[in-house]
Amino acid sequence: MKLQPTNFIYNKTSLAFNAQKASFLKRRTKNNENHVVQRENPSRSDVARYAFIKLMDAQNEYFKSFVTKKGKLTKEEYGEIRDKHPYIISRSYQICENRSELNPISTPKILANAAKTLKIYYDKKYGKDGYKILSIGTSPSPITEAMQLLDCEVIFAPITKLRDSINKKPMAKQYSNISTLMRYCTKKGLAKDKNKKIIVLDYSYTGESLRTMKRILLERGDIKEEQIKLHSIINDLRTCSENKDYSWVSGEDIFKIEMDMTESKMMNMSNVPHFYMDENKAKEDEIWTIYSKYKINSEIFDDFDNHSTPTGRAWALCIAHELLKWTHPLF
Repeated sequence: MKLQPTNFIYNKTSLAFNAQKASFLKRRTKNNENHVVQRENPSRSDVARYAFIKLMDAQNEYFKSFVTKKGKLTKEEYGEIRDKHPYIISRSYQICENRSELNPISTPKILANAAKTLKIYYDKKYGKDGYKILSIGTSPSPITEAMQLLDCEVIFAPITKLRDSINKKPMAKQYSNISTLMRYCTKKGLAKDKNKKIIVLDYSYTGESLRTMKRILLERGDIKEEQIKLHSIINDLRTCSENKDYSWVSGEDIFKIEMDMTESKMMNMSNVPHFYMDENKAKEDEIWTIYSKYKINSEIFDDFDNHSTPTGRAWALCIAHELLKWTHPLF
């Protein structure tokens, strides 16, 4: 992550040096406007106060630069923040701990443990390098984003209301966004390795969205039926919770994740957009929605890859910190 360094270095040497200066600029707030006042022969406390203000201003700019950056968090970005800008992690936790009605009841630690549990479960079931994950929509994305940090191969399908988009007849050709979605997944290497299983992963009770996605893969993608494995993230976590050897999630943890997914609160911590198969159902004013009308595929693909929200970036950083700070060798 490219962050702009501050011009002020806060240490004892710089304080002593600046204390001897003939003039000093002190910032204060008056009538909601910033005023800079020149002051002769500042005291040591004035210099320290000014240094603290400059430091806080720099940290605010760093934090703003991080949360407004486009795209998903990477291991390298997390490592740089952890080593050079740890206050960004603290500020991000403040966002996650804001317990408003719109915020999830899950915590970064719960979601990190869920990601770690599912990775071990799929490694045991299909082999460490024997699968790739097709993550459907926003519901599983905070967990699958974390799994990507654990070196899982994850392809994010930014699709919403999947079970309502396709009718029961042969694939509805009038929905041009289906072709756009499949071209994107193909570009990301979905059909590249025929020996790997494709785990179609979604939050699902009835399995209708999973079965619909399977139809899309078989009819529009170069995918063999034996490659496709349908998985419900909640059911898999429940299966894992029975095994105490590698499960880090309790029944209460799974309940919290389930409630957040049921009440659509995962979108508050997701960096995967909504993409409607039926363009007529899309709303341009939704911050989570990619609107494809009048755009070519390459522009839509860039929108998919660069989509993120400030809260989503903050959650991703905290989940990564819970996941990687002790258990995963980064460098």
